[in-house]
Amino acid sequence: MALRRPRHVRGAADPGGSPAGAEEAPGTPIDPAQLSFADRDTRWIAGRHAGAREVPHDSRTGRWPDGRPESVVPESLDRAGNVPPVVPAAGPSLRYPPDQGRRFGFPAGHLTDRPGTPAAGNGRAATAHWYTVAGPARPSDGAREADGLWLELSPGRLVEVPGGLMHTLHSGSPESLEGLCWELFRPGDTVRVSAHHRGLTEPTCVVLRDWRPGLRGALGDVPAVLTVLGSDPESGALRLGGAGRELQYPVTRAAAERHAEGHTVRLTPDNRLVPWSGAPERGDAVLLGCDEAGVLFAHGVPAGPVLLAGDGWADDDWIRGELAGARNGPAPCWP
Repeated sequence: MALRRPRHVRGAADPGGSPAGAEEAPGTPIDPAQLSFADRDTRWIAGRHAGAREVPHDSRTGRWPDGRPESVVPESLDRAGNVPPVVPAAGPSLRYPPDQGRRFGFPAGHLTDRPGTPAAGNGRAATAHWYTVAGPARPSDGAREADGLWLELSPGRLVEVPGGLMHTLHSGSPESLEGLCWELFRPGDTVRVSAHHRGLTEPTCVVLRDWRPGLRGALGDVPAVLTVLGSDPESGALRLGGAGRELQYPVTRAAAERHAEGHTVRLTPDNRLVPWSGAPERGDAVLLGCDEAGVLFAHGVPAGPVLLAGDGWADDDWIRGELAGARNGPAPCWP
């Protein structure tokens, strides 16, 4: 399944000198792994885009016929079957880099002010939906930690939800989540949220109802060594992981057939597979396990001892102690 870049799509100018996705020839296939932040198969991602609808941001402009207020909810824009246009970043990619989110993304109103949500002032919550987390929303100056989330409404359409708008429900009333450590949320996680209209004088908040962390939170922002646990050429996916954890990685049919079960791959932070050299490189993330004797090993890495560094653990030295205990056995063991 090859999704191709439309002839009319052009990207914004890139500060680095190259247009953001504008130089690729029309019809150039886009890597399925660059189409979405969702850790799902290619068929699912294509369906998510085809099912997306573009709605005007100003969906609550009112009028006063006969002296009575009446809301006007415009229909979706009639463009290419209502499927919203997308603007790829350089690559081309719809997985926008963290420092370019505000160039390509939208404000929270695209999530909170949508046709079909309850009218402001009625104190009711809209229907909750699942969305993919594109990453924590960090200040542009990089001086402070994240204060909110980027959510993917559909491939290529991100919205920034500030932490001050995020709430949880306590006894039916929204309670602010401001101050939550948003850095814990990683690309590929999924959250179930809904808009909650509290009153005419208060801004609509976003209620966080559920959170399903993915594997990437354990991998960090470094390349990761993973094992191919299986492939599905029909839907276009590889199952990557180890130690009882896995993620779906979208690929073309040819790529799914090329990566046999048991192969080792190296996944970069920008979601690309690069050649595996046969050994982890300095700074790579690996998934650890231990055998029945309590000996540590790295999934996907040829047999060899796992040595624990004596320094660099900072406040996480207790983790080293747990791992050392597993190595010296007997101790709690992981798959």
